[in-house]
Amino acid sequence: MSNGCSEEQPSLQLVSSHTLDFPSASGIEYYKGNLYLFGDNAPYLLVLSASYQPLRKIAYWPDTTAIISKEEKPDVESALIMERAGKPVLLGVGSHSGENRWPVYEWTIGSEVVRKTRLFSDSISFAGIKEINIEGSTSVGDRLVFCNRANLATKTNHLLFWKSPG
Repeated sequence: MSNGCSEEQPSLQLVSSHTLDFPSASGIEYYKGNLYLFGDNAPYLLVLSASYQPLRKIAYWPDTTAIISKEEKPDVESALIMERAGKPVLLGVGSHSGENRWPVYEWTIGSEVVRKTRLFSDSISFAGIKEINIEGSTSVGDRLVFCNRANLATKTNHLLFWKSPG
């Protein structure tokens, strides 16, 4: 039975590889010729050129000399870009899998300061989801979409849709 799709499997080919001095890249966004990297235990946001050259390190953690310990890390697992007041804003989204992992790191692209904030109040509940573990995020129009990964308590992956605070 044919589904109308080609039987040929797509394939990927590695074009190049670059080594970075960066603890763990887990969230990445591209905007106007630059790449923006957050890591789940990195103490700073790394900005790269389109040719993968480091341009800036923007601190969002008090100690930028070391990797953030597992007990303390905000567990920034994803990144997204949205607009606020006509300006591009990059968000580094914590996994929300524990109290210290609820912060979101907000940076208006080009500014000097990363601001620690939250998207959700402490009293929020996610219908049908016992444990939150956000592993991906993006913005689509005026919506923010979060990917909640399944775990031992919540056996199903979920997409969570929220109206953008922008």
